[in-house]
Amino acid sequence: MKCIFKLFCYYLLSTSILSCNSDKQKLQIENHVKETIVGDWDFVEVISKYNFSRDSEFSIPNPRPGDFNSISITKDSIEFYLGIYDFSVFSEKEKFKKSFYGTFTNYKMNYDTLVIHNLVRPNHPYKWKFVRCKNDTLEFRLRDSTLVRYKRIYPINETLPTFDKVVVSTTGCYGTCEVLNLLINTKGELLFQGQYFVNPLGFYSGKLNSAITQNIFRKFEKANLLALKIIIQNLFPINHQYLFL
Repeated sequence: MKCIFKLFCYYLLSTSILSCNSDKQKLQIENHVKETIVGDWDFVEVISKYNFSRDSEFSIPNPRPGDFNSISITKDSIEFYLGIYDFSVFSEKEKFKKSFYGTFTNYKMNYDTLVIHNLVRPNHPYKWKFVRCKNDTLEFRLRDSTLVRYKRIYPINETLPTFDKVVVSTTGCYGTCEVLNLLINTKGELLFQGQYFVNPLGFYSGKLNSAITQNIFRKFEKANLLALKIIIQNLFPINHQYLFL
């Protein structure tokens, strides 16, 4: 009887030690991945053998890969520069509108995988598996057959011009391009006009808090707009345009 009791105690002790080692290893992996991925990243390319599915646990939050741009990653959140949105039908004629859910979302680590909170469908988180970060190139695996690649963005060390307002205007197209006008000043005061395929429609005014306002103007300053090349693609008689003033 004593032998059986000793063996049982040994089993419990061994299991406890293995569990502690496993938890410690998990934490080390998660901390290493977080330290590696923190920063600003510009989208490079997506390599996939299959089409993306909204129901896939490894799918990409909107915007889709064709619209992808830059992201910023902290130790607990991701900012999608182009925003996170969803489409829905808002009339009997099956016209679509785009609903904006924000630019920031939180994530948690599960070993080497980012479990990203889905703002559109909270019960269906996105999962991005960290592959590697080499030569300032970051790679995530989305499902077994899809690879998303980013390049690190370094801050600009030159003196940048200051400005007191940001104005964004978009024009229509033959599809469901959103048509809107937006003005934000350094005080956080904003004017918004939604015309087509946006939610809400109409004219609105509001005020942003200081943290959001500073973040918006900091992004524009880091973008160094005066150094951007102007590219006009005359693919259609009416083209979707973004204007920054």
